[in-house]
Amino acid sequence: TDSALHDLIQRRWSPLGFDRERSIERTALMSILEAGRWAASSYNLQPWRFIVARRQEAAEFQKMLSVLKEGNQTWAQHAAALMIGVIEEAPEGRANRHASHDLGQALAQMVLQALDQRIYAHQMGGFFPEKARAVYKIPAGYTPFTALALGYRSRDLSHLSAAHRQREAAVRQRQPLHEMIYQGAWAQSAGFLESD
Repeated sequence: TDSALHDLIQRRWSPLGFDRERSIERTALMSILEAGRWAASSYNLQPWRFIVARRQEAAEFQKMLSVLKEGNQTWAQHAAALMIGVIEEAPEGRANRHASHDLGQALAQMVLQALDQRIYAHQMGGFFPEKARAVYKIPAGYTPFTALALGYRSRDLSHLSAAHRQREAAVRQRQPLHEMIYQGAWAQSAGFLESD
């Protein structure tokens, strides 16, 4: 990193290689969900809902796995838990344009709480929202928005495809900060990014 970061933020990444044998204890899972519960939200509407399936509940886990796109199923089947994040579009009868942002904040807190317990998360857009709606009987006014896999990392990656093993070994990269931060006008470099 270019600047000092909290250790949890620095270690955060989205692995594909989960430990197929290790489950997440209930207390650990509850603390992860509790972290999401306490996220900030616009007008304190808390427009997020989570559908959760743990691997030890095999039928429920397979049900949720079936909602993921095939490319994600190949590795997510080894996770300890899967989730679908859902937004409430109009809590209290008025449209909430911040609902997806607020779900993102809840997820970010959950990811860091998980990592504090050595549990890694991989967030996914690769799932079928309408299938999730049908499978879980999600009512109108709620939108399945994202999926999440949770689990402990595995050093043995033999259960992954060659492409996925290569992806696991790749160096993490980010766009330079100066390409993301503007000042004064769109795409105008922020002067404070330069040294004082």
